[in-house]
Amino acid sequence: MNARRTLSFLAGAVLLVGSLTAHAANVDVSLDLFPTNPGNPGGGGTFSIYAKTDAPLGIAAINMYISNVSQTGLTMESDIAGIMNGSIPYSTPVTGGLNILYGQDPSGGPVLFGVGTALTSDGPDPLGNPAWNGATKIYSGMYGGGLPAFFTPGNNSTGANVFAKMGTPPLQPNSVVAAMNVITVVRVAPEPAAMTLIATSMLGMLLLRRK
Repeated sequence: MNARRTLSFLAGAVLLVGSLTAHAANVDVSLDLFPTNPGNPGGGGTFSIYAKTDAPLGIAAINMYISNVSQTGLTMESDIAGIMNGSIPYSTPVTGGLNILYGQDPSGGPVLFGVGTALTSDGPDPLGNPAWNGATKIYSGMYGGGLPAFFTPGNNSTGANVFAKMGTPPLQPNSVVAAMNVITVVRVAPEPAAMTLIATSMLGMLLLRRK
């Protein structure tokens, strides 16, 4: 099965499983931008996609629509991607941007539980926001002119599935269900909150020196 057919199959599975049932889990997806020139965030740079969830067994799939990012150089993180087609990233151009998919095959496996939880955490947030400590890095890549963003082409939007039951593939029915809430955010390095924290720390040090 080639990459394009596999992408179509997995994207269809995301929609199909999501139509069967809903789960009270939340999935947060962050598109972190690292501009080459911090003074011009839309002028190009690199990006990372991080995800986190309150579902104890982790994320099974994320189907994303992102504008102004390059398909060339798109890389899936190896620690969560070895289970998927030799770590080949799944992406396809759509009107307005790129459809990027992270997904696991519950029918054939192997599967990795814990994506988006402390089990597969990449540690402290690279932008310095404690709310994102412990998230899992999913993808990285490059962008050129224009500020990347999540977008909604037609009736499609970024969605996610989570694991509801553990097991050995093929997983039992309803082991993978749709997350009830999927929240997306774009963050540009350095985040204002992080800069405020740095400035406050420097001010504190300056005041101490003056005493």
